[in-house]
Amino acid sequence: MGDEISDPVDVVVFFDANMPKMETCSSNCSDKELVFCVHRFFFKAEAFHPGNALFRLDDFQVLQYFFQYIRKNKRWNNVTKKPFFVLVTKDEDFLENDAPVAYKKAERTNINKFKLDFYEDSVSDGENIIFVLEISSKNYGTNRCHNLHCAIEKINKFWESKLAS
Repeated sequence: MGDEISDPVDVVVFFDANMPKMETCSSNCSDKELVFCVHRFFFKAEAFHPGNALFRLDDFQVLQYFFQYIRKNKRWNNVTKKPFFVLVTKDEDFLENDAPVAYKKAERTNINKFKLDFYEDSVSDGENIIFVLEISSKNYGTNRCHNLHCAIEKINKFWESKLAS
């Protein structure tokens, strides 16, 4: 998923391994509220869930994976208006603790050839920015539908805030 959409998108949504996959669109999915596909977003979106590729990776390696994925996808880098990149995770300390700690460990061991800057709600590699949305709600974690509903709701609010700014 990720390379078959040819038109520019507003937002590319990456799902961490702890998030469920979005559903595949069908001919009438936009009419069905309980089908959690990209038509639930208020904008043109592309969703990417790497499946087992993130298994056993620490949070820094997850970021590294997605930044490399962005660089390899030329159509996101050759457009006049780059899409927003959003990583959705259930890790409550992703930006505050987990990813920066793993990044510093990689720096100390000289494994890290990858410069990252951490901000309150995003991470930058100097070329691209990934906004990180941590999903937690009253229904969070109870089942796949609640997780996707919460993620979609939070991503739509993120988009509305970007349009307002």
